[in-house]
Amino acid sequence: MKKLIVTAGMPRSGSTWLYNAVRLLLEQNTSFDIGAGWIGDFNSFNHHDVVILKIHNYEPQIANNAIKIFYSFRDIRDVLASCKRKF
Repeated sequence: MKKLIVTAGMPRSGSTWLYNAVRLLLEQNTSFDIGAGWIGDFNSFNHHDVVILKIHNYEPQIANNAIKIFYSFRDIRDVLASCKRKF
């Protein structure tokens, strides 16, 4: 794996939107071979030029190897309201 980009945030914080925004921007504006997915898919991306991972929990090895980390932050009250509506 050559370049690792991480998108992170607590659940219901907009982290999926952030992940998709970063992924789409890179896919449309670069010629790199991009692998994208969840932290559980990490080991399957070794052959890509750029890997975009979405995580919710801090992973020291991932954070230390990332060239960029994008973090979504949302007011905890909004997160709780979103969780209540969703679940």
